[in-house]
Amino acid sequence: MSSQDALDEPQPQILDTNLQEYESGINQLEYNGIRYDKLAPEDIIGVKFETVEAVETFYYAYAKAMGFDVRKDDKRTSARTGRVTIRKWVCSAEGERREKYMDNNNNVRMPKKLTRCHCPCLFKVRYFKEKNSYVVVDFKTDHSHDLAQPQESHFLRSHRSVPDSHLALATSMRRVSIKTCHAYQ
Repeated sequence: MSSQDALDEPQPQILDTNLQEYESGINQLEYNGIRYDKLAPEDIIGVKFETVEAVETFYYAYAKAMGFDVRKDDKRTSARTGRVTIRKWVCSAEGERREKYMDNNNNVRMPKKLTRCHCPCLFKVRYFKEKNSYVVVDFKTDHSHDLAQPQESHFLRSHRSVPDSHLALATSMRRVSIKTCHAYQ
């Protein structure tokens, strides 16, 4: 095989499975027949979930479809049973940086860019013992900042992930002395 044949041969490409999801239109995702970008608080408040993990999975999918980053905020547990009784997730732009990090003149490093802008978006659930489920008690969809485009949302911190299959492949290549940087050539 000549070097020209090697250049003409199509090179294998590693595709990001998340990117394919965006190309097909992530804003087309639905919950109970309503597209995520059309969900209103009255559609979600009162909805029951079996576990906190199910709630979190829903809200992270919603946030990814809408193009914002999520941060876990408030968590209260029962001292008697250890069960989570209240859980709240907020937009990562909610609130403001603590004062002690703003006025510290002894810093060696430059301060990080301000990313919080009092965004009111939040999602809160509460456990009801008589219903044996978590019920959405507060859901705000308004943002005070621009949202990421669907093709960019997988770069946001709470949505970044490496699939287990890719991680296993990189680990096995590393075991046989193939450096990560050489694995994609």
